[in-house]
Amino acid sequence: EQYQVMANEIRKGVAFADALRVAAFRLPDYFSPLVEAGELTGNMAGSLRQGVNQFEYDLKMNEEFRSALIYPAVLVASGIGAVLLIFVFVVPKFAPLVSRSDDLPLLSKVVLSGGMFFNDHFWWVVAGLVMIAFLCSYAASNNRFRSGLMQLGFRLPVIGTWLNEADTASWTSLMATLLSSRVDLLRSMELARQGMRSTRRRIELDHVLNEVKAGQGLADSLEKANALTPTGYNLIRSGERTGRLPAMMKSVADLYTEAARKRMTRMLTLIEPLAILIIGGVIGVIILGVILAITSINGLVA
Repeated sequence: EQYQVMANEIRKGVAFADALRVAAFRLPDYFSPLVEAGELTGNMAGSLRQGVNQFEYDLKMNEEFRSALIYPAVLVASGIGAVLLIFVFVVPKFAPLVSRSDDLPLLSKVVLSGGMFFNDHFWWVVAGLVMIAFLCSYAASNNRFRSGLMQLGFRLPVIGTWLNEADTASWTSLMATLLSSRVDLLRSMELARQGMRSTRRRIELDHVLNEVKAGQGLADSLEKANALTPTGYNLIRSGERTGRLPAMMKSVADLYTEAARKRMTRMLTLIEPLAILIIGGVIGVIILGVILAITSINGLVA
């Protein structure tokens, strides 16, 4: 149906890029600039091939990310199951201690009272968890929420660095493709900017574009905006001076792509031990609360 809509739009004389938007295919943001570049230069096949290559790379990275999260997800699910079992079968055995003694440690009171509340309102708790899961699923399918969550991710210390590197890799790759297709620099910057996911980075690139329009060099403008690394500035500056800007931009894209891949690998490597520590810590706190309650009662009896 979407292909038919697109074909109808093209028969009306609508540009290929506009017809692609009307058909509402679920494509990455960078596809539209590449298609526009293909129309401007007559190299539609090459532009689409570049878009497909980038899309395949993104899918590969997403698949690797999801695969790496399977084991931590199993750990978290197992940990939650263990905590629920403790609250359902273990804590109720010691819950009467709360009413029998006023000298229980605070941790024991919190753990035992929590267990009593959980058992007394079991179905309400389950309903609340189901509702939270439903709301999370609905929010994940909402474009505005996902966009807001993405912008928050860009501000986080470790995740933000990785997202910024991936976003910069996408921008420089698009710039290299557009410039290689003989799209002029200003138009390339306008088109490549549309593929950026970070709102802050888009604003930075707007300033860079204005600087370039005013006669500044691209490398100097990027350096003024603190948009890349020193190596990136040097490569782009070299490309401007030698007339090999597309090739140098591709080199910058390769550097950022590799850096983003390595950072993602390190992040995923840290997720597993963090999940073990968190789940183990929660279970340990619950068990410690129960043990403190037992030793406290034994002390009172003695």
